[in-house]
Amino acid sequence: MISKRRIGLALAAMVAAAAFAPLPAAADTYPSRPIKYVVPFPPGGGVDTLARIIAEKLSARLGQQVIVDNRSGAGGLTGTRSGAKSAPDGYTLVAASFNYLTLPVLFPDIDFDIVKDLAPVILVAKFPCVLVVYPDVPAKTVMEMKALAATPASLKFGSSSTGGGGHIAGELFNQMAGVKMTHVPYRGAAPMNVDLIAGRIDLAFAHITSILELIRGGRVRPLAITSDQRSPLLPDVPTMTEAGFPNFEAGELNGILVPAGTPPEIIARLNKEIVAILQLPDVKEKLAAQGAQIVASTPAEFATFIVTESERWSKVAKAAGIKSE
Repeated sequence: MISKRRIGLALAAMVAAAAFAPLPAAADTYPSRPIKYVVPFPPGGGVDTLARIIAEKLSARLGQQVIVDNRSGAGGLTGTRSGAKSAPDGYTLVAASFNYLTLPVLFPDIDFDIVKDLAPVILVAKFPCVLVVYPDVPAKTVMEMKALAATPASLKFGSSSTGGGGHIAGELFNQMAGVKMTHVPYRGAAPMNVDLIAGRIDLAFAHITSILELIRGGRVRPLAITSDQRSPLLPDVPTMTEAGFPNFEAGELNGILVPAGTPPEIIARLNKEIVAILQLPDVKEKLAAQGAQIVASTPAEFATFIVTESERWSKVAKAAGIKSE
């Protein structure tokens, strides 16, 4: 059961840390210099792409350059740690993906707390995964895939990172279906997709943005999508619930954090500006083309999301015995 006390403590810690932080000389002078936007993954991926869209618009709205700083490594740990250790002055933003939620399981000895040492600004959007198979795999439905996975030969599923949304979705399927597909981790969606279309792995729960063109080109076959509703980009692809796995909802996410202790006025300003950015027609069009479900949460809503979802997915990760590669 999700701990309401833990949620309350997280929210209280966020407010208290902000209250005792050094305030800027004048709130209306923020920002007075460029802002660093740490992305814990390499350029070109889904997290990086969305960060650059936001950074460009935020630069224009704030009148200061917002510079994307890619700090990849250890499944997002390297960049996230650097953000958590930065000064809480509003000049460091940190991109949060699904991997952020599972860091404590993958790295039990990390020297920071994902709830206490980083403060939420906004949950920008969610991205579903698409369950896709190599065309020669005989399964045409999720239930047929379940039956195939239960055979002695089993199946191999790939993911773009250990502990990421696609990996955890695959392990959730293993647990719900009572099967044991073998996980094959990759460093990014591109190498995973290369092996998938070559038949070196059988299937993947792939980020919708990274797999769309392969689906449209007939290089992979979609069986289901992990969101609660069908995607307008793939209207003929059923949800996992429709395919026989009730309440199977998983996928990727994109949020923004700042170091704990960042003044609440700055967090509120950033949230306000990013919400406005997400309402711009050209931004909405770009995100829709990527299969995003825009959330545009408040900081408090994102704080609750972090606690509940990290507990939920940590249970799946622990049951699967997931460890850092």
